[in-house]
Amino acid sequence: MTMIICSIIIGLIVGSFILHGLEDIAAIINHGLMTINQSIH
Repeated sequence: MTMIICSIIIGLIVGSFILHGLEDIAAIINHGLMTINQSIH
């Protein structure tokens, strides 16, 4: 029973880290696209 609880907690922590990482990557990509658009104009 404790193994299941531990795995769920670890899964939630890892999942939140992955989500934050994706948000950071999306922000970097958006920033890059904005600078490219500004340089074109």
